[in-house]
This record gives sequence, structure tokens and C-alpha cells, in this order.
Amino acid sequence: MPVISINDLIEGHVTEADYYSSKGQLLIARGEVITGQHLTLLRRRNIFEIHLHYQETRGTPPLPLVKISGGIVADAPSPVDGVLPAAEQSSLGKWQFKEGREGYEQLLTNRSLDGLDRALKLKRISDRPLGRAFCFSMRQQFLFHRPITYKAGIAQIYADSLDKIKIILNRLVGGMTVDTGKIRSLVERFVDPFLNDRNILLCIASQKVDRYDPLYNHALNVCLLSMNLAAAADYSEEQVILIGMGALLHDIGMLLIPQSIRFKEGRLNEEEWYEIRKHPLFGLHIIDRMLHIPDATKYITYQIHERENGKGYPKQRSGHLIHNFAKIAQIADIFDAVSSPRPYRPAYTPYKGVEMLIKMGKQKLISEAYVNTMLKSVSLFPVGSMVELSDGRIAQVIAANEYHLARPLVSVVAERNGVLLDQSHTYTLDLAVDATIQVIKSLPFDAMVDDALYGF
Repeated sequence: MPVISINDLIEGHVTEADYYSSKGQLLIARGEVITGQHLTLLRRRNIFEIHLHYQETRGTPPLPLVKISGGIVADAPSPVDGVLPAAEQSSLGKWQFKEGREGYEQLLTNRSLDGLDRALKLKRISDRPLGRAFCFSMRQQFLFHRPITYKAGIAQIYADSLDKIKIILNRLVGGMTVDTGKIRSLVERFVDPFLNDRNILLCIASQKVDRYDPLYNHALNVCLLSMNLAAAADYSEEQVILIGMGALLHDIGMLLIPQSIRFKEGRLNEEEWYEIRKHPLFGLHIIDRMLHIPDATKYITYQIHERENGKGYPKQRSGHLIHNFAKIAQIADIFDAVSSPRPYRPAYTPYKGVEMLIKMGKQKLISEAYVNTMLKSVSLFPVGSMVELSDGRIAQVIAANEYHLARPLVSVVAERNGVLLDQSHTYTLDLAVDATIQVIKSLPFDAMVDDALYGF
């Protein structure tokens, strides 16, 4: 590997290679913008030379830049000997966290957690619907109202938002300052599409993009699903936005977990499981640094993995000690996770995902009430999913029928002979009206058509 002095690094320059320490530790990933803070932290760690590694990255994107407690690392459980670097003012403050259970217990000793717990117990932060329900202003468009240019515009909003999310999450994890307004404005971009065409964003979000590292797609999809569920649960526009902000940030702490653990195909051992359980606590540390971030949004990052029966983490809270915003995001998180492909497994069908949510609701793992609310807004066969009909036709679900959960509104994309229809010839079928036709099979999201704009 070529070696250069850090004095040769230029602020504002985009790295053309991965930058490593002499010990083989990734310091700055390829494609990152060098900042003055990078240079300062390198000098503090007595790193004055870096090793450049040029590689072909086709199909293997560079790892995200991460700073941990004053260090700059990516995809590493710890910089030195299993202990994070010495205390410096950075993304996790004056902390040294050890690996496994011991480090997990260190993270639990946090005044911010105690403050959020106390506020929730004393009902100082409302988590009930307040004001005019957002859903009263939402409209539903149908195929003939959706020209290809309109659908392409909505898809571009999704793609642009995904790019911005990657930048925002990596900057936050890297210890950089991100204005809370940027998070809010990103979420607010979805308000008008929800108002004018409540289902189209769910259709686009159903298209799974990044199989290498789905975290960013997952963050955006959980945001959209949470906003949709919050609207269906009669929350106001302002509350829907706050829930969307929290959902967008919910998994940010996972960027500090080694990919060797995140994507491990086999069963996690006890110490690895404690590493995973750290991520909501890491996430709360990170977003605590944001100015003016509403406390209500923090509960989503903090409690999204708690469970109604007290069997979740990080604090085994149950029932009313779990914020309702987190209960909403839990459902969105689980559904998107199981219905998305992972490097170590294919995606479950959307119907299977809904079936799992129903079972978890009955087992008192998640809120059964919010699961039922979700069913009314996306049906047993979720919006955007592909289904096979009893007469052999293939269709995409484009809207739910609230009082006929198994009979959604669908867009037929292939006739009985299996021939794919031209996009201009797809047509709508309301299964609640035509009782002779029913859904007999849920198909993978990418069945029949690859174009995210095709069926709706």
C-alpha cells in the first residue's frame, strides 16, 4: 500500500482510496470528504502516516465512516484491544466502552435514559393523538390519476431522500454536527405525497434496493411505514412528522456495530448479542448531541426493541412504560426487516410479514391495537406487494379495503396466460366488489416486474 503523510491531506478533498493505519485499521473510507476534524483526531491518536488501499468496489460499497469516542473507524468492534479509544469530545463523549455485556451495562448508566424513563412514567411527554387527525386530509389516487411522469417524480423523491439519509446518518455517527432542521425538512418532503396520494410512497418503498447494506433503505422505509401507521392511528400532522423523524434515526447506532456481527449468518453468541443490544444506546448517545431534537422522537431510537411483555431491550420495559411512538415504529421496523432481503437470507413474502406481526400482537410482544390499525391501512396483503389471484392473474396491491382486509384493491399486471401487460394496459380490480375473485398466494415484492413504477 502507498504511504502518505497526513500533512498531505487536503480539507474538502474526496478520498480516492480507503485510508488505513499501520495496524490495518480502516480510518477513512473511500469517497468521504476530508474535514479538519479528521486531521485533528488523527493527530490526537498519534497517527501521522496513512496507508492507501485502492480496490475495485463493484458490488462491494465502501464501509461507512464512523467515529467512536474520538477515533475514526469503520466495521471494527474496537480500535485497540477491545476497548474504545480514550475519552475525547466526540460522538460518544467521555466514555470508554468495553466489549460484550460489560460494555452494554456501561451504556445503561446514562442520565439521558433515566430522564426519558422518568418523563414517560410521569406522563410529561404526550404520546397520544393530539389535534386534527392527519388522515382526514389524506387522499387516495388511482391508476388513471398517475401518469408515468408523476410516478417518476415520486420515485425521485424517494431516491433523493435515500442519498440524503446516507449523508446525514454517516455525518452524525462521525461526530459531525447536523442541524435537526435537516432531518425535519427531509421528513416533511413526504407530507404532500401522503396528503395527495397516501399509498404511492408505500408502493415505492416496497421496492428493495441495497442488498449489500440495507440499513439506509430500512431507515427510510421504516420512516414511511411509521408515518402511514401514525396517520391511520389518528395522530396529527405534527405528530406524524415527529414520528417520521424518530423512525428515520432509529437504527443509527447500528452503524457502530461491526458488520461481521450485523451480517453474521449463524447464531450470535452471547457476547455478540450484547454488541447488537448496544445499538439503541449508541443511537441515543448520537442523537442527544443534536440541538433541539424533540424528546418524543428519542423514544423511538431508545425503545424500538422493547416488547410489551418486558422481554425486549435495552431496559426490559413493558406496557405503558413504552412510548406509543416507539410502539408504532416497532411494527414498521419488524415488517420492513422481515420483508426485505438480507445478505444471509431472502425476503419473506409481505403476507408472511403481516402474519408474523399478527402473531406477535397476540403473543403480547408488540401492540395488538397498532397491528390492527396497520391492517386497516395496508391490508393482509400490504400495499405494493405482488399477489396471485384465484383465476391465475398476477396483480399488485395498490390500496387496502378497511372492512375487507383480505380483499384489497389491486392492479392487474399479467393475465391468466402469464403474459405481462403493457404498462398502459394495466387495470384496477376491487376484490371487495368482485367476490368471485380472491388472492390465493402472496408473491415476493419483485415477482413478475422489476420496475418500481410498473403496477400502480
